[in-house]
Amino acid sequence: MTKWLARAKVNLVLDVVGPRADGYHELRTIFQSIELADVLSVEPADGIAVVCAAPGVPDGPGNLAFRAAARLREQFKVDAGCRIAIEKRIPAAAGLGGGSADAAAALVALNDLWGLGLTSADLVTLAAEMGSDVPFMVAGGTCLGTGRGELLTPVATAGRFPIAVVVPPVAVATPAAYQAVDRWPTPLHPDIEPAIAALRSGRWRDLAAAVGNTFEAPVAAGEPRIAEALATIRGIVRQGVVMSGSGSAIAVINPSPGQVEELARALPDCFVWAGLTACAGVSRLATN
Repeated sequence: MTKWLARAKVNLVLDVVGPRADGYHELRTIFQSIELADVLSVEPADGIAVVCAAPGVPDGPGNLAFRAAARLREQFKVDAGCRIAIEKRIPAAAGLGGGSADAAAALVALNDLWGLGLTSADLVTLAAEMGSDVPFMVAGGTCLGTGRGELLTPVATAGRFPIAVVVPPVAVATPAAYQAVDRWPTPLHPDIEPAIAALRSGRWRDLAAAVGNTFEAPVAAGEPRIAEALATIRGIVRQGVVMSGSGSAIAVINPSPGQVEELARALPDCFVWAGLTACAGVSRLATN
């Protein structure tokens, strides 16, 4: 059985540019992988099976990892099957890309298990059929995402930096979040370039000053628990606080260990995690 890490992401900057003619929204965002990860155990089996003990995570076709496996099997006429067991560590429906990360890990793992010989570029192309975030979850590291988020340009960074994630106990529906942005009278359109410059130079304080997210104000206005968490966090950490994706997760850039401890004490009902950014989206953990 082979185990794979499926890493979460945060959006350091996210600009919802506006609606597109195809019904999607044009985005400009900086994706960043973090060490927080689900663990997928993958082994041969008859058919396709995905199992997960976490509440609310579907086992069948409603699971993105299942759909990724089925798509690979159909497209490449694979006779073999697989069993994928998911150990959930990434909070669901939080803007951290947990489901997308699992789908990305399934693509990478099954390319290996079934000997398909697909390149990373091939996998990124296939991932775009699974969802807008899945291509980045395959690529990992730090990327500028445009289009729906599926068009990726790697961003060189001067190293890894500490990051904390706070997840208020509320699920945010992405369609509702886009509707809130479309109704918002004065949406924020953060500038991507200062954040890219800070990442390249390793000036993490400058990065903290450059973060921003169009979703944050409209979503927080409709979700008091997110608004309260943001206010509490900003009372502890003055800069570098930004909601990830459409929420509810909140990223804290370059916190001190003492600030992380204070966050955990001040927000006992929230999921609080701290670690480093990561240079990979999916990686092999161990082979037994």
